[in-house]
Amino acid sequence: MRFLFIYFLFLAQLAVAQVFDIDSLKRVLKSEQSPTKKIKIRSLIGEYGGIERATYWDSIIKDAKQIEYLYGVTYGSFMQSLNFTKKGQYDKAVEFAEQSLFFSQKYIDSVWMGYSIEHLGTLNSFINEKQTALKYYNDAVKLYDSKKLSWRKGYVIIKLGEIHELDSNYVDGNEKYQEALQCFMSAKDSSGISIAYYKIGKLFKIQHQLDTSLHYLLKALDSRKNISDEYYLCFILNDLAFVYLDLGKKEIAYDYILKSQKESDRIGEKGLAFRDINYFLFRYYKSKKDYELALQYKEVADSLDKVLYNNSNDKAILRQQAKYIYDKEKELDEIENSKLIAIEREEKEKQQLVIYGTGFVLLLVLVFSVFLYNRFKVTQKQKKIIEAKEKETQLQKHLIEEKHKEITDSIHYAQRIQRALITPEKYIDKQLNKLNKNS
Repeated sequence: MRFLFIYFLFLAQLAVAQVFDIDSLKRVLKSEQSPTKKIKIRSLIGEYGGIERATYWDSIIKDAKQIEYLYGVTYGSFMQSLNFTKKGQYDKAVEFAEQSLFFSQKYIDSVWMGYSIEHLGTLNSFINEKQTALKYYNDAVKLYDSKKLSWRKGYVIIKLGEIHELDSNYVDGNEKYQEALQCFMSAKDSSGISIAYYKIGKLFKIQHQLDTSLHYLLKALDSRKNISDEYYLCFILNDLAFVYLDLGKKEIAYDYILKSQKESDRIGEKGLAFRDINYFLFRYYKSKKDYELALQYKEVADSLDKVLYNNSNDKAILRQQAKYIYDKEKELDEIENSKLIAIEREEKEKQQLVIYGTGFVLLLVLVFSVFLYNRFKVTQKQKKIIEAKEKETQLQKHLIEEKHKEITDSIHYAQRIQRALITPEKYIDKQLNKLNKNS
């Protein structure tokens, strides 16, 4: 398990700095016709999409073999090996790493030969096959030394030093770490320099040479100022905290563990570093005589320790378990694929129903629209007829009114004439009276 943080650092360094848009890759995949390019795109989707299903990579490897695309077989096999490594299924991981190496040798790709050899060394370290691991690591160093992957050389030398450290061979371990440090300095690799300083500092810590350990650990911390992968930072902060605690500087130690705890919470690290944080807090509160709180942290640390360090050396059982898990996973994947196919078929049927339903509704809307349009035209025509009749009626009314006015005016005129022609009775009587008086 001590190799895990170097291993995951290796995975991070394999990733290309470019960030891939998975949705864009999927769209490109649909329109791509070249079988070779399709395998490349599927591989990128699998890697950057974090797909760990064994059946996914099996499919890529199978398709690549069919068209004799050796790079595709190598890449798919390597990714399959990494996925089985993450799951602790080391027998399957070794199988695919060996396949990756075989096909990389067939088309003489030194890059993937190096990656595969180094990974086989790491896998053998995981299952405690130290001599086999040493052989693979030394082969990788030779390959990296003569090829364009010289930047990987220092990281493999670090792994060689770890094997010596596990055997309590601290002299050879320190020698390898110092050699790696020189490689990183020549390459101006800040991340590698920090790792080398950390490994040297930790080695002196194991030997209880605390002042020397503190010197290298502080250098490791200082070298990480411009490095973004904070996972490794937790380990440095933890060991600084333990060294200061052993030196009797409890509060300084506590400050470092708080920084580590903050980083651990931020990045969601709940493995080795988190276990060490809890173990430190156990020791810290024990020294403060707060035994109840100390016990709580120890219980957390112990439970994590049991999960992280399953020291079973029965490789036959491990292989059987790995095969069983793989077979079950494959079976579950097949069931899941069947379900997905059924769901996809059902979705297509639903889509067809929606299309038919939408078409029918659109047809009804069209028919209804034609009907409404015809009604509108009829209504407009009727409106025009009514308007014309109304105009005619108004005209006739106007004529009648004019006639009525003319008749009324004639009557009035006749009446005026009549009044003018007819002498009033009073006037006649008055004139007659005047005549009588004169006579």
